[in-house]
Amino acid sequence: MRVLHVATNHPWTDNRVHYRECTSLACAGYDVTLIAATADHAVPGPSPVKLVIVPRHRLRWRMLIAPGRAVLESVKRHAHIVHLHDPELVFAIPVLRILGMKVIFDAHEDYRVSFLSWLHQPWHRRAILSVLGRVIVFLGGLATHVIAATETIAVRYPTRRVSILHNYPPLSRLAESSTPIHQRSKTVIYIGGFSDARGIHQMIDATHHALWPSDWTLVVAGPGSGNLRTELSNTISHPRVRYLGLLPPQEARALLDDARVGLCVFQDTAAHRDALPTKVFEYLEAGLPVIVSNFPLWRTLFNQCGTFVNQESSMEIARAVAAYDQDARLLETHATKAHHLAITQFNWEHEVTCLLDVYQMIARKHQPHQHPHHPLGKANLASESSSPGN
Repeated sequence: MRVLHVATNHPWTDNRVHYRECTSLACAGYDVTLIAATADHAVPGPSPVKLVIVPRHRLRWRMLIAPGRAVLESVKRHAHIVHLHDPELVFAIPVLRILGMKVIFDAHEDYRVSFLSWLHQPWHRRAILSVLGRVIVFLGGLATHVIAATETIAVRYPTRRVSILHNYPPLSRLAESSTPIHQRSKTVIYIGGFSDARGIHQMIDATHHALWPSDWTLVVAGPGSGNLRTELSNTISHPRVRYLGLLPPQEARALLDDARVGLCVFQDTAAHRDALPTKVFEYLEAGLPVIVSNFPLWRTLFNQCGTFVNQESSMEIARAVAAYDQDARLLETHATKAHHLAITQFNWEHEVTCLLDVYQMIARKHQPHQHPHHPLGKANLASESSSPGN
C-alpha cells in the first residue's frame, strides 16, 4: 500500500515525521515515500523510507506552490494515502479528496492560537493570522482523518475523525544502560528551536546570575533566527554558555546522555500553555531532571521529576540549577523518576499502535470509487484489499 508523506516546511530529519511516523509505517509493511525540506549539514543515511528532499521556501512561496506539489506528487506516485504535515498543505485537501484519495492531516499545533502567539506582530497582521488559522483548521477537518499531537489540538476537529498521537520519543536504551546522573557533566541542556517566545534570553541571563553554580554550563543546540544565532555565537567566550548550532540526531542524543538537567522555559502564550514539547520527553528518556515553565498542565505531567519556575525569571532558573547542584538526593530522585516515566508512559512504543490503527481503519472503511482509467483506479484497488500491516 503506497503512502506519501508531505512536509514542505519540516526538514527530512524531523523526528516525528521521518523517524517515528514514516519509519514505523515502513516497518509495518507500507511503501512509504517522504517529501520533505532540506536539512542543514545533514546527509541521508540508511532508511526504510524513500526520501525526496526539496528546497525550503519562505511561507508566502510555500502557500503558493506546496499544495500544488502535494497534488501532483500524489497523482504521480499513485498514492493510496496522502499524509500532510504542514498547515499550508491543507489547501490541497479538497482537490485530493475529489480525486478519490484518502488524506490524513497531521495537526502538529493548534493553528487557531499558535499564529497569534507570534510576538511583535502588528494588529492588522494578527487579524489576518487569526482568520488564516480558522481556515486552516476548517480545511484540515475535511481530511479523511486528522491526527492531533495533543488533546487540546484534537478538540478543534470532528470527534469521529480525529485521533491523538502524542509526540513522545522512542525508547533508545534500557534504564540500566544510562550513565549515572552524578557521573555526567555539570551541564544544563536545551535542545531544539529557540526564540524569544521559547525563553532563550531568560536561559542565557540565568547563567549570569549570582545563584548560578560557577562550574555549571548551559548548552544550547538547535536552529534559530539569524539575529539570535549571532547573539548566541557571541557568548562563546563566556565560560558558562556553549552554543553548538543544529546537530544531527546522534550528536544531540550524545549531549543528552552527558547532561545532568534539561531546560524548557517556554514563555506564557496560549500556544505554549497546553503544548507537549518533544524535547522535555527526550530529557526524561535520557534520565534528566527537568526545569520547566510553571504551567498547570506541565505541573501535572512532570511533578515527580521536575522543578517549576516563573518562565520570565532568570533568577528562578538559576536557583533551580543551584538546587540540583547542592542537593544530590534531589538530583538522583528526579533523575530516576524521569526515566521511569519515560519507560512506563511517555514513549513512542505506546503511541505507534494508534498510528497503525488509523491507517488500517482508513484502508478498511474508505474504499475509493474511481473510474478504471483514473491513475488510482482498478489497478490499484487490488493492492488495497489486503491488510497493510501483515
